[in-house]
Amino acid sequence: CNYCRFKNIPECIGEMKNLLKLSFADNDIGLIPDCISNLSTLEYFSLYKNNISDLFDNISDLTALEELMLTKNKLKYIPDNIGNLKMLNTLHLSDNQLS
Repeated sequence: CNYCRFKNIPECIGEMKNLLKLSFADNDIGLIPDCISNLSTLEYFSLYKNNISDLFDNISDLTALEELMLTKNKLKYIPDNIGNLKMLNTLHLSDNQLS
């Protein structure tokens, strides 16, 4: 849901095993729940304009991910395991706190 002022991603999202696209753009989400790693068919994931400061440890489980939108968050670093996302061809990271 975009622009809904969500503070959390519902855990039940992890049960949607055939989900291809997921967007929680322009909300107040601070944490990505581990259940997202269950979405192995996910191709597009947008968390544009939230309060994300850390990516979840199992991000490399999103093996079908092609585009990851993390623009306008509070990320300070990108974990090394993001390099394991072999299908990823677009990674949006502008307007974060990366150094």
